[in-house]
Amino acid sequence: MKKKLLLLSLLAVSIISSCGAKTSFSSNSSPDSASSIPSSFSDSSFSSSEKANDVFDNIKGSFEFTDASYISSSDTSLMLFKEKASCGTFSFSINSPSTFGENGMVLFANEASYYYLGTGIGKKFNLIKYENNQDPQIYHSESLSLSKNDIISVFFDSIDKYLEVYLDDEFFFSFNVPSENELGEQYGFSSTIKGTTFLNIVYLDNVNSYDNNPDYFSVKKGDFNSNEKGLISLYSNSLCVNESKELTSGSIEATMNLGSSSSSDSGIVFGLSDNDQSTYWEGKNISYYFFFTSLSGLAYVGKTDNGQWSILQMKQIPDFSNSGTYTLKAVFDGKYSTFYLNGEKYFSNIQSSPLTGGKWGLRAGKSGVVYTKIKAHSYSLDVKKDDTLDVVSGGFDSFEGNAVSTESKSFGIVKNSLVENGTINVTFTPGNANNGIAFRITRPSVSSFYESETGLSYYWLYCSGEMMGLTRYENGQATKLKMKYINAGVNNSLSYNLKIVLDGSDIYVYMRDTLRYYIHEDNPLTGKEFGIKAELPNCFISSISTSNSVEHEKNQVLVFGHSYMELWKSTYKEDLAIYDDVNDIGIGGSIASQWNETYDQEVITYQPRLGIYAIGINDLSCGVSPATTTNNVETLLVKMKNALPDFQVVLLGVNHCTARTTIASQIHQTNILYKNLCEKYDWMFFAECEYLFCNDSNQPISTCFIDGLHPTHDSYKKLAEVIRNAAPTID
Repeated sequence: MKKKLLLLSLLAVSIISSCGAKTSFSSNSSPDSASSIPSSFSDSSFSSSEKANDVFDNIKGSFEFTDASYISSSDTSLMLFKEKASCGTFSFSINSPSTFGENGMVLFANEASYYYLGTGIGKKFNLIKYENNQDPQIYHSESLSLSKNDIISVFFDSIDKYLEVYLDDEFFFSFNVPSENELGEQYGFSSTIKGTTFLNIVYLDNVNSYDNNPDYFSVKKGDFNSNEKGLISLYSNSLCVNESKELTSGSIEATMNLGSSSSSDSGIVFGLSDNDQSTYWEGKNISYYFFFTSLSGLAYVGKTDNGQWSILQMKQIPDFSNSGTYTLKAVFDGKYSTFYLNGEKYFSNIQSSPLTGGKWGLRAGKSGVVYTKIKAHSYSLDVKKDDTLDVVSGGFDSFEGNAVSTESKSFGIVKNSLVENGTINVTFTPGNANNGIAFRITRPSVSSFYESETGLSYYWLYCSGEMMGLTRYENGQATKLKMKYINAGVNNSLSYNLKIVLDGSDIYVYMRDTLRYYIHEDNPLTGKEFGIKAELPNCFISSISTSNSVEHEKNQVLVFGHSYMELWKSTYKEDLAIYDDVNDIGIGGSIASQWNETYDQEVITYQPRLGIYAIGINDLSCGVSPATTTNNVETLLVKMKNALPDFQVVLLGVNHCTARTTIASQIHQTNILYKNLCEKYDWMFFAECEYLFCNDSNQPISTCFIDGLHPTHDSYKKLAEVIRNAAPTID
């Protein structure tokens, strides 16, 4: 068992035990800083001559300070420290000559009320609110026998209106103060028994020591240390779990400085169950939710459930820095959760089958991540369900403007939102195959419907693994318009930011800020409603918004191609700062035929004057020949030139890397063909990259890649220089 006094060496606020000594509370407080106190402790005859010393005021009766202890000199005594505190951890013991009385701590005191926490008649431990002209309100009462060696520790926060109580370092209970209550910032001791001694006193300002002290965390992988800055990860992939208390509902918050400029996925974890394993990261019998900032500048929420990893929601962080400071907060209760970054609500989520673990902690993807101001509050969430959708088939659960399908063949239409021409924005998680978004809905005459009813029409955008489909339903009849590749590694558990722009006969669908569908229909559907159509449960939507704008994206400079381009999205604007209007629409895992056959119209729709195109390494890895790859590249680029007369392009050569040494000869052959292609057209410019990340012996350098395949940030800078040197000037 850890004793609180062991923390004295860590605290700058310990008690000084000498004659006339003070606690480390400021001695500059005004003698009049004490508030009047209600109920039986109020005493209008109290005079300034009775004040005890510069540290505390006797409000009723008297206390004496001696040998680092406070002793009541009379029955019914109350003192308040002059230094106010809105948040902190206060620890003490009680030694009273009688168990028949109230001896304990006063907190949240103001002119009208205070809370009392301590012993009561009949060996009870109570939390009671006293207020002028009101009956006392008992919020907690429990049989408990205390000794003078038992340490009572109280974390209180008047801003969050929350407190936690620990007995001998074991979590006892927590309390959420009713939101309507006005709380003061004074605290002290009260006693109804003369000779009661308050001892073993330690105060830690503005922090919950149980949430921030490394003594209360158990390292499961890697390691953590602490200094005046906070808790610090010592290794990549470090995970620690708090052992002071479990939370099945409440909130967890931490301020996180990412330290070095290297990329990582780091943040907080909760809902954790580990089958009492002593060491782990993920895997069998390990489940938890996580809220991270990612190596690509995303805020994202997800879970690992018995080894199965899934991302629930994600969103780009504006002006993200790999060495920045971010405050993460998760508020959760069962299947409902809300997530905040730097005080801004980023996500709300509903899980139809939530994780049930109560452990929580910190997870750092790299060394040097510093965690401070850690808060873990236990309370029940006031879940306000809503009726976001008009459910016309199956079933949905709704919360804070979010909705999730709970049955097969579910169809819900967003209420009070009509868009025939305009923009629909929504965060979308498929949850299962063939779940998606319906738009331009025209209802049939019946009140319940799904897809085959006479009079029913809509477009349906749906996901199935790495593929996305778009189907038109008209008068109950289905016509499949297109099926497209989304991205390498995506699955139905991933969350997408969707933007659907409807402009008469033209439909633009953006996913992950990339135009995935451009459709022109001579006879478009004209319905005005939209919603969810889900063949299976767990289809989730959130962050729903609409506008009248029909503007689609256009850029002077367009970066496109495989995962090199996609993973550049966090820094490409910085590395290509010579261009004022540049956009990156890279798609991980893509090959040349996909850009030529299924993304040609989308690329043209951006109307770029300069393209920066990287493609080929996936083609060669899949066995596509250099000649076929080059033919697909030429077909696409010529198609773009025919549609955009001012178009020019920088074609990047295929570089060698440590993960693709087996196709080195194909890479070399492809670069010869690419170079010849660019010499054939005066608007194509070849960027020589074959040996960009190699040593003098033309062997790839492992430190140039994060995983043997994809470039590091420094490597992207080298790539940007090659592009700048090869690119033509644009007006």
